[in-house]
Amino acid sequence: MVVSLVNFFRMIKKQHLFFLGFILLYFFSLTPLFYTGGDNAHYLILARSLAEGKGYRIISHPESPPETTYPPLFPLLLAPLVKIWGFNPWPGKILVICFGLSSFWVMRKIFPSSPLPFLLLLNPLFLHYSGVILTEIPFTFFTLLTIFFFKGKKWGMGIFLLLLSLLTRWIGITLWLSITLVTLLQKEKKNLPLLFLPFSFFIYWFIRGRIIEPSSGYLSSFLLVNPYDPFSGNINFQGFVKRIVWNGGAYILRDLPATLFPSFFSSISIEYFQPFFLFKMLLGLVLSLIIFRGWWISFREKKDVLTLYFPIYFLPLLIWPWKGSRFLLPLLPLILLFTLKGARKIGKGFYFLFLLFLILANITQDIKQIVKKERDYPPYWKTYFLAGEWIKKHTCENTIICTRNPYLFFIFSNRKSISFPLAKPQDFKHHMEKIGVDYLVLPSPLPGMKKEEDVLSRFVYPFLNAFPENLKLERTIGKPPTFIYKVIK
Repeated sequence: MVVSLVNFFRMIKKQHLFFLGFILLYFFSLTPLFYTGGDNAHYLILARSLAEGKGYRIISHPESPPETTYPPLFPLLLAPLVKIWGFNPWPGKILVICFGLSSFWVMRKIFPSSPLPFLLLLNPLFLHYSGVILTEIPFTFFTLLTIFFFKGKKWGMGIFLLLLSLLTRWIGITLWLSITLVTLLQKEKKNLPLLFLPFSFFIYWFIRGRIIEPSSGYLSSFLLVNPYDPFSGNINFQGFVKRIVWNGGAYILRDLPATLFPSFFSSISIEYFQPFFLFKMLLGLVLSLIIFRGWWISFREKKDVLTLYFPIYFLPLLIWPWKGSRFLLPLLPLILLFTLKGARKIGKGFYFLFLLFLILANITQDIKQIVKKERDYPPYWKTYFLAGEWIKKHTCENTIICTRNPYLFFIFSNRKSISFPLAKPQDFKHHMEKIGVDYLVLPSPLPGMKKEEDVLSRFVYPFLNAFPENLKLERTIGKPPTFIYKVIK
């Protein structure tokens, strides 16, 4: 008995030492830079709107319209931080890191005596996004906690956390559907009415968005052939099937394997195929087959939330216009689970070698991620943000800007901003006049931008060529240059 207690406390001590190591790893990986995708700026702007008592609105826009796309929980959590520290990225990043590190302990509860919690925090993708002000990590935490309580048949807390998951990311509806199906399979129909509460919030938000702005939200983007080009029209059945096949291939050959080995598989370009990608894609296929085999074995053993949530979450990704390993991040705990299950089925020797290789590869990339972390913005973004600071210094507060990324530009300029209208030159001009734009801020073409996503060449340059008399070059900043044009009214 005494020996057992001693061993138990030794195990707890080791876990805390490991966890302390993870805390240091995660905080050393932080940078003071904003994520240049723009979504983090969007969340911070919504948080500021809430903090200032202006409601749930996009206050960076001249008309401050209500937000109809992103659910409100994450901005609500950021609001007190923005109230105190403004748009300083550090508090928001620390908040996200706390969600990431807390996921370790939830994983310990769901998978006791398993390497999965350690593998989750070792994962380079999880490490990277734990330092970014986005919802992927908080959503992963809430979904893990939801699964834990439902597995323990604690319906009250389970429903509450399911609601929090939905209010963090709307793809949480896939977790709701998984839990509902499990409830039906286990013939627990008395609990079905409880599931109506989180679902009603989802329906309310959808209807609210359609009433406020019928063309806004995820559904409108989903229905377009190309969300970067409104003239592409709505997708037809043939295009829908093509998107499913294309997305499925990308996830199986690149993005699903990239959740485990990001540096190796993320470099694969499905769109611009090169022969040297073939070897990586074959390895990606093998790894995906191992993962799906592990899932199938688990599914045949038990049809529970874990085995149903995995495929149901995948379904919206197959029809979504965008793709990437980032969208799989909330599934990472299950991907790790099914990977190890599939590897173990091949043989003990293979399992231990694969596990050792996975750990060493992840540690190596984690160290590289810290050593080579960016301490300043790339030149393209640096000049763009300097242009924002110039606008802040040299214009009045009611100035309105038209630019590529209005959310990020607002963070640096504190000036109301709109994005470039995706319109023909005359309509482009009309929209700017309607909004009352004072300056057009034109960055250089983004390196590596795909042709179908290049808003500058397709919409902005034609406008500049059609109406040169309406613009005056006020300032050119840095290299590659960002141009600041004053609109002649």
